[in-house]
Amino acid sequence: ITHKRVLRTLISEGKLSGYDDPRLVTIAALRRRGIQPQAIRNFVLRFGMSMSDSVVDIGMLLSENKSIIDPIAKRLFYVENPIKLIVDNAEPMHVSLRMHPTIDMGERSYDVGREFYISGNEQINEGDVLRLKDLYDIRIKRIEGNVYAEKVEVQGLEKKIQWVPVNNAVKCSVLIPGNPLNDDGSFNENSLRYSNGFIESSVKSMRNGAILQLERFGYAIIDDISNISMIFISK
Repeated sequence: ITHKRVLRTLISEGKLSGYDDPRLVTIAALRRRGIQPQAIRNFVLRFGMSMSDSVVDIGMLLSENKSIIDPIAKRLFYVENPIKLIVDNAEPMHVSLRMHPTIDMGERSYDVGREFYISGNEQINEGDVLRLKDLYDIRIKRIEGNVYAEKVEVQGLEKKIQWVPVNNAVKCSVLIPGNPLNDDGSFNENSLRYSNGFIESSVKSMRNGAILQLERFGYAIIDDISNISMIFISK
């Protein structure tokens, strides 16, 4: 939506929270969603000047933005719709994980035990062998509400999953904005979705406006650190 009349109407009706509603493409909304000024400039310059209206895919803007934020976004693990994983034979250990795979942004360190949160969206079955990313390999023994596994050593595993240690898990909510209008121009009541889960406790040292990559989930910007709430930027 770009027409001011439509925006004013939707805001006055309470369907949009304001001009910085992350579903919009106003400058305030793009800033709040973590879209960088250079990405907007690059995006606009790709089309040049024209007197006629045009329709462009916002994915092109998000792609420009991704190339800018990827080198500066620290990495953290986030698990959506969490379930508990218990690794029966795991010994307590101290682990250090890089904040970025190729750029030196420091590390985050945790003491981990036998219990983790993993995403309930993962397709796992009894007998599966997979890797807790950057940690170790496990074999699923049984699924009875919680997931029970054992630590194993194998070679050449393909499937990796995110994890958050139970003793260093923080509740997190990620707002995922969509298109506020349907194809027929009516308001899309389902244009906002929330993802809820757990994130690593290292997030508590960060500030509003920090851009992160939630690994295997997407890029997000911290909107309210006091509540650990974020806004999804893009994959």
